[in-house]
Amino acid sequence: MPTKSSASSYKRHDRKADDESSVWHYFLVEMPGKENAKCMKCDKILKTHSGSTGGLLKHLEKHQICLRKKSDATASQSTNDARTDNAAVAASAPAQPHKKMKITHYFIDPAENSLEAMLSRMTSRDGLPFALFCSSVDMRQGLIARGFSNVPKSPNTIRTIVIQYSQKVRQVVVNEMMRDMADEKKFSLTFDEWSSLANKRYMSINVHGVDGKVWSLGLVRVSGSMPADKCVQLVEAKLKENSLSLDKDIVCVTTDGASLMTKVGKSIAPFQQLCFAHGVQLGILDVLYKKTAAVEVDEAEAVDARHDTIAGSVAAVSPKTASADQQVAIDESEGVELSMDVEEIDETGGVMFLEDDDLGADVDLRLQVFPELVDNFDCVIRKVRKIVCMFKSSPTRNDTLQKHVQDDFGKQLPLLLDTKTRWSSLCTMLERFYFIRYAVRKAVIDLKLQSSVALSDEEIEQIRTVVQVLQVVQLTVEALCRRDATLLTADAALRFMLTKLRAENTNLSHDLAIALSRRIGQRRNKLTGVLTYLHNPNAVDPDDADEDSDVFPMPPVAEIRKIIKELVQRLQASNDTGTQLTPVGDPGEVSNRQCEVMQTNNEATTVKQLSVEQELQQAILASTCAVIKTPSCSTSQELMKVIRQEMTLFENGGNRGQYLQLVYDYLLSIPPTSVEAERAFSASGLICSRLRTRLGDETLDALCFLRSYFQKQHLNDAAA
Repeated sequence: MPTKSSASSYKRHDRKADDESSVWHYFLVEMPGKENAKCMKCDKILKTHSGSTGGLLKHLEKHQICLRKKSDATASQSTNDARTDNAAVAASAPAQPHKKMKITHYFIDPAENSLEAMLSRMTSRDGLPFALFCSSVDMRQGLIARGFSNVPKSPNTIRTIVIQYSQKVRQVVVNEMMRDMADEKKFSLTFDEWSSLANKRYMSINVHGVDGKVWSLGLVRVSGSMPADKCVQLVEAKLKENSLSLDKDIVCVTTDGASLMTKVGKSIAPFQQLCFAHGVQLGILDVLYKKTAAVEVDEAEAVDARHDTIAGSVAAVSPKTASADQQVAIDESEGVELSMDVEEIDETGGVMFLEDDDLGADVDLRLQVFPELVDNFDCVIRKVRKIVCMFKSSPTRNDTLQKHVQDDFGKQLPLLLDTKTRWSSLCTMLERFYFIRYAVRKAVIDLKLQSSVALSDEEIEQIRTVVQVLQVVQLTVEALCRRDATLLTADAALRFMLTKLRAENTNLSHDLAIALSRRIGQRRNKLTGVLTYLHNPNAVDPDDADEDSDVFPMPPVAEIRKIIKELVQRLQASNDTGTQLTPVGDPGEVSNRQCEVMQTNNEATTVKQLSVEQELQQAILASTCAVIKTPSCSTSQELMKVIRQEMTLFENGGNRGQYLQLVYDYLLSIPPTSVEAERAFSASGLICSRLRTRLGDETLDALCFLRSYFQKQHLNDAAA
């Protein structure tokens, strides 16, 4: 709506009124606020919040007046300070020679503190909105004090700067992966789909290398439905943008057990590893939670359950009234906040929070419905929840409890309440309750509530049993979800978990060991056996049959040889074609694989114009490459013969041969869980919050990619 204002409150711009290329040639400026502008063509009044002229330019188009957008010029100036137009340089060269730039000018400095880098870090890693840099006087003065006199005044300009900087960083990530490919390293993938608060679906793709290296490729927008073939196409396209090939550079993909992901694994050349953390989740659900007619906790229906990224928590089963998809696919952001006093526990196992007299009459009634546990533990867990809610809902009661906690432990330790979407939160709640149980008992006596919430010694012992069992599982999942976890460390962690559960010698631990053994056996593929053999050839012993031989089987030597041959043929096919680009000069600078990637980039970027950095990189690679012939195994029989000889020498105490070492390095890149995709979704949820649901796909992709890059950079700096 146009703003009503007197004509005397508007006047021509002080400096730009006579400039026909400026938007202010056609508008009057409001004085003294300068928050509005009045069109001199039609007298319409428009907003100019924070000095933005985008709306003014769009209005002039209605009068057939087209001007260059100011944000484009500002973004181009701020991101290309050292660049000038080629034609202008050529014309002015005789009078004023162009300043020579060092070669390092065309590469990003990880520790650089340019305006572009600082804006990108604060918007992606720190989560600051673009508009804050335009509206906050203190923020702008702080940047100006750092020496940045050209701080943009428009959020769109800042968004453009961040997106352009993310493209620059992507080239750095590609170069890092190329250096690993130069050493004949290959990669593995983790990917999964996620729906934002804006009801848009995305897929996160992460590349895993050896020694815990992880590169996030950002988010891919998924429009409409996503069958298996469309999922494969999206992954291939994203990899091609980053100079990777799904068939030639990817050893294995790690996904959850969703039916879509299993179909994807069957339709691609790389192997597939199902997430072990997801299997542990299903094992927990099999034992602790009841299966109802509406919910069958199996591989097909628990496809979208999310396991916790750090602590191994998982989505649990919801009440009977919900649909099957709602019961299993509970998103973390949709959980009901727990508060208020608890007065009753209903028949479905939920906790009803009713209004407390001490809290006043305006308090809303809230309901948190918990999944129904098995009969052995349901009653005692309900009692614990009731006690926890009783103290959390009343400051008076909590003060009484904390007085006894302070006397016993010298510090305050509040009771914790679990959530319906995290089985690990159940362990945390019971662990804290058991730890301060004597203080809780004394507080209950002081408040004269022992008749309604008293716990017997048998129930306390039952709580201790559940805590001991779940602690073992929780620690195991934390080990599985580490960034440096491999199939070898996963095997060791899972074996340790089953051994500890059997040693507990309780009904719960026994049932859980059986359920987890079944789930682990469904996910452990032959690649783990091959990696175990390449790590220790003595591990393949047919006479060594222990209790876990069915859960952790070792493939026969003949099958190991076949898998090694398959990996070598597929991943080394590009190097065994006979004729290839090979570096001239120092072989440590550029490799065969780098030259091949350069050729792939040339083909992939024929439609898309290259940036200056990409052109320079290709020119450097091309200058050090020549076409020569390299020997290779010409037939499959010759390759199998070489592999058999290397395995014989390795089994008799020798070192790994060329092909065995290659495959050993390949398999070390496989992550045992798809938790990295869940970490990306957690970060995406922080960026695309309820206040920022209108972020575009390109903007969200750039922010998530930069957040992962800067966090990785911060961790590397801290480790150094």
